[in-house]
Amino acid sequence: MIEKDRIETVWFFKDKPWVYVKAKNQDPLIIKVKGVQEHYKSIARQGVEFYTCDDDDLDNEYGYYWPEKQLDFEPLDYMQNDSGHTKMFWKDGNKWQQL
Repeated sequence: MIEKDRIETVWFFKDKPWVYVKAKNQDPLIIKVKGVQEHYKSIARQGVEFYTCDDDDLDNEYGYYWPEKQLDFEPLDYMQNDSGHTKMFWKDGNKWQQL
């Protein structure tokens, strides 16, 4: 397990069985072990909620990204390859903003 102060980014989709973890100065990891996964999910939930969707605003995939200030296109890049998603939004208070 990588401690929070050594983590650069953590993100996951609510309906996927893995968590993406990138430690500072290390290669990214995809964590699938249940106990460790919950640790990283709790860190990601401290960040920002986001979702990706296709160009018709359908087929949404929701997730969390930490830290909020470094929200990047990594989840969108993944979903473009997986299911053709072309848009990404993040929650600012109670309002969705397009990234």
